[in-house]
Amino acid sequence: MDKSEALKSFRKSLRAAHDPERARQEKRYLKSPFKFFGVKVPQLRLFAKNFKRANPGISREQVFDLASALWESEYHQEKSLAIMVLEQYPQYLDSEAIPSIEHMIGGCNGWDHADWISINLMGRILEKDPVAIRHLVRWSGAWSLWQRRASMTAQIRLFRTGGGDRDLFFKIARGMVREKEFFIRKAIGWVVREISKANPDAARDFLIVIREKASGLTIREGAKRLPAQMKEEVLGKHQ
Repeated sequence: MDKSEALKSFRKSLRAAHDPERARQEKRYLKSPFKFFGVKVPQLRLFAKNFKRANPGISREQVFDLASALWESEYHQEKSLAIMVLEQYPQYLDSEAIPSIEHMIGGCNGWDHADWISINLMGRILEKDPVAIRHLVRWSGAWSLWQRRASMTAQIRLFRTGGGDRDLFFKIARGMVREKEFFIRKAIGWVVREISKANPDAARDFLIVIREKASGLTIREGAKRLPAQMKEEVLGKHQ
């Protein structure tokens, strides 16, 4: 695989699918400093799948080198393609990939890419290598808002199936429960909501513990999927 040719091919496809009106809408919605092609996600996924089909056996170094070049682009959709290219080669999503994943999350400028990377890339690493969860503790103290958020959202894939380290999440979340940042408050509630689908008792108990310190947003978000009686126990003054 020639990286320069791969980049040219992606950019040619993006220019051909450029939708100026959609690009303006996406930029406005995401409040992003980046440029947009306005190409829909399913179309981007097709570009990534076609690349994989043409390059099934490329090395780890080649995959991450291409992803890095796409990630450093000034175009939002090229950054999205960086994530999609990595998704196409799940065999390389392991502990060795964590420095690259961490760099990408730290360089995020919004929730869309940060959540996508933490859930679909780091989440897959955690499924393969539970020991990698130790990195989340370090992320929880990062200066980057998106790394702190990722320290919680990275376990969502595991929580949805009843797995994951709930105690670690609860510890991390308690450390952030007084934060004023909307995206942290929202993330705590969101992850608790995901836990509640498989473990409603654990979710209810945690919400009761933090409800005097947490924002109403966090409590309401976390209680959304609880059974009616449990929701009533939790909400109290937050209703």
